[in-house]
This record gives sequence, C-alpha cells and structure tokens, in this order.
Amino acid sequence: MYKSISEIVRSLEESPIENGGNIYHPIPFEEFNNLKTSTDNIEFLKKWAIIKSKIDELFGEKLKEISVLDIGSNGGFFTFSLSKEVANVTAFESHPRYGEIGKSLTKIKKINNVEWHNENFNLEKIKNETYDITLMLSVFQWIARGGENLEESLELLKEISKRSKYLVFELGFNSGKSCLTTQNPDHFDELIKMLKRGTIYNNFELIGKSNFWHDKERFIVLCY
Repeated sequence: MYKSISEIVRSLEESPIENGGNIYHPIPFEEFNNLKTSTDNIEFLKKWAIIKSKIDELFGEKLKEISVLDIGSNGGFFTFSLSKEVANVTAFESHPRYGEIGKSLTKIKKINNVEWHNENFNLEKIKNETYDITLMLSVFQWIARGGENLEESLELLKEISKRSKYLVFELGFNSGKSCLTTQNPDHFDELIKMLKRGTIYNNFELIGKSNFWHDKERFIVLCY
C-alpha cells in the first residue's frame, strides 16, 4: 500500500505501467495531471461523457441514491468520478499496480463510499448484493481470456446481470492482447447475440462507440 499521493506519482514517473505512457487512462485527481496516458485522452473523455450522460438520464435526481459496480476499474477514473455523485461504488481491479493504486487512493483520499477490491472479480464478494448499474468497459475479453474461457465467462456475466438493473458493456471484436474475434462481418450483431446468451436482459441499446486506435472500434451498449 502506498502512504501518500506523492509516493504513487513518483512510482509512476520512475516506473511507468504502460509502454506508451505512465498510465493507461487518466486518474481523476489533479496530482496526476502531469502523467502521460497511453490512450487518447480526448477519446477517453468522449467515452466518459457518453456514459455519464446516459447515467444522468436514467437516474436523474435519484443519482445520489444509486449503487454502482465497476468491474475492471483500471486506475479508478470511473469509480472515483462517480463516487462524488452516487451513494456507493464497488470496484474490482486485478492488475497488481493499478489495483494497489486504487486501494491506496481510497484510503489516502478518505473516500468512504468506495469499496475497492484489488483482485480479480469475485462473484462470492457480491453474491448477496444488488446494484443499480454495473460497468464492464473493455474488460470482458480479459475475463474470457481471448475466448479460451468464453462459456464460463458468459455464465459469470449472467450472474452479474441478475444482480444489476442496468449494465454498460463495452467490447469490440478486434486484435491485440486477449481480444475476442468473430467471423461475423457484422460485429455489432455478434455482440448482441453474445449479450443475449450471457445476460438476463431483453433490451440492448447502442449508446456510443469508442475508438482509441483507428482499426479497433468498440461498441458501448446499455443492457436492461
């Protein structure tokens, strides 16, 4: 565990996590503003605006009462940004450094409405919980290990869906580490087929797309 923000920043400056930057996505505290991200910040903030706008639309004045589950929290951008406006956020991050950073920030910043788990997502930890909305943003392909563990991962996804009124799910069939692929030329159609198999939801709304790399489009789908 880190004891101070300066210790976290120094560790990221001296030993970046990513090849193309200190961190993958921004960390939403001013002390991290000078760190370089390996993804396009403009595209990332567009994605945040799409998702936040939809959350505001869904919950309106009741936003401050909702519970959020964030699976694959990275450095905590969505977790910590939403924690300022919602009742509570439960976060899971399996990457050892990002996980430790998020856990440390929760304590250092005294963010009492965030429950941060620096570990792989564990259904046992939430089996008796329910959430108003769950975020799974470009994380399912890692859980599914690029398709090697697809059926088991779809079963897990279904259990998650049973516990959440809404799910925001981001995925693309592209290339890269642990990617999911398909022979179906209609990638969105394939994604919806997968979500119908792997969740209890009946409605699947395309709310936006993300494109951090020119040939790797991802769909952002609201499931309910």
